[in-house]
Amino acid sequence: MARILIAEDDLDIQSILKDSLEEEFEGSQVDTASNGEEALVLARENSYSIILSDVKMPIKDGMDFLKALRDEEIYTPFMIITGHGDQHMAVDALRLGAIDFINKPFDMKRVFESVRAGIEMGERVLKVNQGLEDMRSKGKLSKQELDKLLKMNLAMANLNKRKAG
Repeated sequence: MARILIAEDDLDIQSILKDSLEEEFEGSQVDTASNGEEALVLARENSYSIILSDVKMPIKDGMDFLKALRDEEIYTPFMIITGHGDQHMAVDALRLGAIDFINKPFDMKRVFESVRAGIEMGERVLKVNQGLEDMRSKGKLSKQELDKLLKMNLAMANLNKRKAG
């Protein structure tokens, strides 16, 4: 069962995304937040398959939310959905590890495809990360080696997603 987090301050869009994702990904749990700070708290407390975030939100915007996740070494696949995006912002988001950047108004089919790919990527990343954590707990990896491998694992997953997309 996938667990999805939506960070979106427009409650109408938040509701459309939540309802559509729950219908498309039956059995999945979809949580919502109205700003990046609220979403960051949820991401710290829960393990998500994928996070979808708007950019322009009160308190903490989507780019700052993504930066905070990566600073805290939370490597959940992350999608940006925004009405305020430009090419420069998209490049910045992808450099930070976002797997996709979708402009509003969006095609729900494209959102579904990207979410599906992100969930699959997240599951693969999670399996590898669990194996690495297991090796770390058995003393086979140092903390620094583990951190480096976790970051490389996410980078490879992002690269593979971009090649496939």
